Amino acid sequence: MIRQTLLPLTSTKRVEFQLLFNLLDNLGPTNLSIYKAIQKGDAKRFYALLKRQMLQAITMNRKNYKFALADLVTQIGWYWPQAIPDLYKIFLDHCGAFDEYMIEHIHSLARLPTSYK
Repeated sequence: MIRQTLLPLTSTKRVEFQLLFNLLDNLGPTNLSIYKAIQKGDAKRFYALLKRQMLQAITMNRKNYKFALADLVTQIGWYWPQAIPDLYKIFLDHCGAFDEYMIEHIHSLARLPTSYK
């Protein structure tokens, strides 16, 4: 529905409309889909979405994200299958274990003021 509504606006050269369309059409669905792939344990889909997020981070020139995602994508895609095939097999079989929920949870606790802890 959003795509059909905003599609005529993407033909304009205004950067604001193009960024809004990119946000609603690419970034949001990709970020939501990656969690679904992790929960289902679909390693191939997870890897494809990681590559997509890496390209988005590089395009938007996100300092730390582009390097971290590029490193993870190259490790999973090129290094693990050849150098550490056992780890790559574990990744394929147990993709859901590679979730960063614990790290994000600890970061959110560390950011809370001391009165909330």
